[in-house]
Amino acid sequence: MKITQITAMNAQYTKMIDTCMTLTNAALEGYKQAMFVQCEAARTFMQQSATTMKNLMSVTSAKDMAEQVKAFAVSSVESGVAKTQELRGVVSNSQAVFNNAASETIKDAQESMVKSVDQMASVSPAFSKAASESLQNMITTSNQAADTVSKVSAQVAEVATKNFEAATQATINTVKKATTAAK
Repeated sequence: MKITQITAMNAQYTKMIDTCMTLTNAALEGYKQAMFVQCEAARTFMQQSATTMKNLMSVTSAKDMAEQVKAFAVSSVESGVAKTQELRGVVSNSQAVFNNAASETIKDAQESMVKSVDQMASVSPAFSKAASESLQNMITTSNQAADTVSKVSAQVAEVATKNFEAATQATINTVKKATTAAK
């Protein structure tokens, strides 16, 4: 093996390791951000609940009680929607990092395969025809893999959107019920 081949191989391995680290860091950062959003949502809800309970202890009329319950419901909805939007942003950011890494990896693999076939062609022209056909198959397969990754990412985004919409609708329904009960 020539020193240039070893150097090229080392560069490829280094790039693969860097990609793994990028994906690992993106996953951990996304998890950390998601947990933070969830903890903040719980903390905010508990604070709002405690404040509302204290306020309810001092009300003197049914009208005041209804206003307190309504204010709590509205602030809970607003907070819940905001936290859901934050969580959706975390998912979108992680998705973008994974998509970029997948695209780069596939692009690099295709370039590497083309270089390998070019090198083989100079050594054995007869072998290069078979290698060229094989390369075309590999490129087609890697493009299909990229398409699959893209579709999976779109599905993740769709699920996140549907979850956001469902959470928003559930929260709105809860506020309607609370507001109706408070009247």
